[in-house]
Amino acid sequence: MAYFTDPDTGAHRTLAMQDCPIQLGDTGFNPGRAKVSLPRSTTTWTMAEGSVSHDITDGSGLHLFDSGQRDPPASYAHAFWAAGTYPVIDQGTGSTMTVRVSPRARPRTGSISTTFHINWAMHRSYGNRVFDVQILRPGSTQWQDWNTGGQSGKGVFTPDAGPGTYSFRARLRDISTGDATGYSPLVSIIVS
Repeated sequence: MAYFTDPDTGAHRTLAMQDCPIQLGDTGFNPGRAKVSLPRSTTTWTMAEGSVSHDITDGSGLHLFDSGQRDPPASYAHAFWAAGTYPVIDQGTGSTMTVRVSPRARPRTGSISTTFHINWAMHRSYGNRVFDVQILRPGSTQWQDWNTGGQSGKGVFTPDAGPGTYSFRARLRDISTGDATGYSPLVSIIVS
């Protein structure tokens, strides 16, 4: 399931992929932001009408996707396999949007002896691409590196700062160029 923020009201709206994909017209993307709740969910862009050719590309510098030039009517779909905030550019109109992919945590609640499973990608990374995962511990206002520079898409966590809320966020980064997605929306666990 994916969500977007209504640009007029700021309300979160459900984005049904097959029925209401992201629209791309001569004036750009609508909506301008979408949220994918789990890695590997597919985001679909529809170019139903207009006179401008479109080319939907990854704006992070990682070259993760590129629709190629498409004339309306057309569509393009991409499965986001790793948590992060992805800048998306339409080369035809110069417009931009973001797709935010959240990591997962299981279970979502537990005790200080619970082992939590944090998943930020559907599979391992490859080549020069690594994951940076950060943690925000209870009572802290500063994100700290937790699992940085690894290629595994998941990790286990046992609470190390007592009861409270722990939050995690992740991104994908190329170690040779420094190009990276933005950090993902956070996922939190509650420890009692």
